[in-house]
Amino acid sequence: MTELSTDEREALEESVQHIMRAARQNWLTGGVAEAAIRSALLAARPAVDVEDGVSLIAAERQRQIDVEGYDVGHDSVHSSDALIRAAVCYATPAHMRLALAGRAPLGWPWGVSHWKPTPDDRVRELVKAGALIAAEIDRLNYRAGEGRG
Repeated sequence: MTELSTDEREALEESVQHIMRAARQNWLTGGVAEAAIRSALLAARPAVDVEDGVSLIAAERQRQIDVEGYDVGHDSVHSSDALIRAAVCYATPAHMRLALAGRAPLGWPWGVSHWKPTPDDRVRELVKAGALIAAEIDRLNYRAGEGRG
C-alpha cells in the first residue's frame, strides 16, 4: 500500500470529518443518510488520485441522479426486483448474457433504449451494476421509511 503524503492525509481526514458531520446531522434530523453522506463525500474527496471501486460506484450513482434524474423518488416506483435485475445484467460477463442482436439481455427489466452495455470495459459495467445495487438499497430504505417496505 502506498504511503500518503501529509497533504493527502489532511485531505482524507477532512473528508472523514465532512462525512461524520453529515451522518450526525442526518441522525439528528431523521433525514436520509445516504444522500447526506454521498454529498459530503463527493464534495470533500481527498486529493489522492485513487479510482477505487467504491468511489467509482458512488460517482456513477451520483451521475444517475444528477444527469438521468434517477433519484430515490424516481426509483421508488420500480417493481421490487427491477433495479437488481438490471444490476445482474450488467454484472454478467458479456459472453454469458443471453440476448439476440440489437436486444437487451434476458432479464433486463426495461426497454432496449435503456440498455447501455460497455462490453469492452468490464470495470464500467461492474460500476453500473454496483450503482444499481446502491439504488435498490436506497429504494428499499426509502420505502421502509414511508411504511411501505
